Order: sequence, then structure tokens, then C-alpha cells
Amino acid sequence: MNKFRLIVLLCIFLFYVSLFSQDKPTSNWYFFGSLGTQIPKVDNLNKVLIDNNFPDFTNSLISMDLSCIYKRGKHNFCYDLYVSTSLDSKINSLNNESMFSIRGGIASYGYDIISNQRLFIFPFIGLGTNIGLLNLSNSKIESTDFGTTLLSFNNKNSYSVTTPTFVIGLRGNYNIYKRLVMGLKLGYNFSPTSTTQWMMDNGNTLSNGPNVNVGGFYSRVSLGYKIRK
Repeated sequence: MNKFRLIVLLCIFLFYVSLFSQDKPTSNWYFFGSLGTQIPKVDNLNKVLIDNNFPDFTNSLISMDLSCIYKRGKHNFCYDLYVSTSLDSKINSLNNESMFSIRGGIASYGYDIISNQRLFIFPFIGLGTNIGLLNLSNSKIESTDFGTTLLSFNNKNSYSVTTPTFVIGLRGNYNIYKRLVMGLKLGYNFSPTSTTQWMMDNGNTLSNGPNVNVGGFYSRVSLGYKIRK
């Protein structure tokens, strides 16, 4: 066993010793729903869309998530499932339409830098997966009549890109009333690897696609409930 592996094992051992050596540490579960914004880096994708006569889209997305925290003493183990999307799609003069959204899951760990009976704040690091979803369509006929729209030509393609993600951030939670908790989280979600491979909804893998970071900066306000173990 080389020195690097020995150091890693030693760090893991010390971490678990610090976690479970506390005298009856308080353990709680917290469950949250959150709403905020996410700003992915999609300039390359927007350039490709514009060059091919499709409208670009704003890189400021509405972001929602469901998350939980298992808190043991000052240690916080978190998991988040999130969806980020624009409020509506964009249509240009050619009736070409673009819609972009992101979904993903993040497992993270944080250690309290401030904690008392009602407030705890901790920086965190995490790993997860991001999936960017792009829907492009075209409608040749515009009408307010339902029957006419059924006769219109509608062509739609869906693309997705999946990347591993590394996350760093800061999270704070405040017990506002009994077990009701309000929180705020700020983070940056980025991929340590780049990819130009996209996949169509029929399973075909496409090469030479636009390189994007479908993570980016995010901020969300949370409302949650504490369950004492």
C-alpha cells in the first residue's frame, strides 16, 4: 500500500472517529422544498442555435428542488434533487422554438461553522450528476383554431447531455417556529470534465455538439420541517 492510500484511509478513519466519538450527539432529519435561480454557462449552445436559425434562451433559469439533511452534531449529510427551467420557450420569426431545462441530483457533506439551538450555517462540498435537456420544434401554421392546429406541420427534436458534477457552497438554516425551518443555500455547480457528446431521444449519440456547463451558480430559498430522531 503506497503512502497516498495510507493517508486517505487515515483521513477517513479520523473523520469517522470525530463523527461518532461525540457524547450522545443530537441527530435530526430536515426535509425541504426550495425555490430560486440557476445560471448555467450555455453561451456555446446559444451560438449554435442562432447559427442554425433557432432562438437562443436566457441563461437565468427558475430552479426548484426537494432536499433532505441528516444532521448529527455539527456534521450535515445532504441530498438534493432539482429541476431548473425557463418560464416559457422562445419562438422566432421562422416559428422555430427553443426550450432548455436542467435536472440533477447532488449528495454533499458540510460541517457547521456557526450553530446554536435555532441556527446552523455550514459550507459544503458534493458530487452529483447534471442532465441538460434541449427541445427544438417548428410549427409551420399559427392559428387560434383548435382544428387548424391539428393539421399544422410540427417537427420536434429532443437532445440531452449528461455530465458528472462537483459542487461547493454555503447553506444556512433557521428554526423560525417549533419544527418549521427556513433556509438559504448558495452554490456553484460545475463539471470537472467537458463533453461534446449529446444524445437524441431515440437513443442516437451525436458528436461535435456544443460544450456547455449545465451546472453554474445557483441560489435557493428553502422552507422545511425538522424531525428529531
